[in-house]
Amino acid sequence: AVLAPGPTFHAARPWAKLDRIAHGAALRFVGAGVERRGIARFASDHLPVWAEFDASPCWTAMEDTAG
Repeated sequence: AVLAPGPTFHAARPWAKLDRIAHGAALRFVGAGVERRGIARFASDHLPVWAEFDASPCWTAMEDTAG
């Protein structure tokens, strides 16, 4: 899967979703976003993106038996 967490370009006034995060099926997506605070607005012309995943070996088995 490919995620576009939000507008990242131009850092001074973000309007374009240019940056992506790619992951495989072995990871469960938990959340993602764009860091807009502090030095993030000045460190580059793009804002940094972040993502959180669950890499637990049994997350799919837990979801399959829960439903």
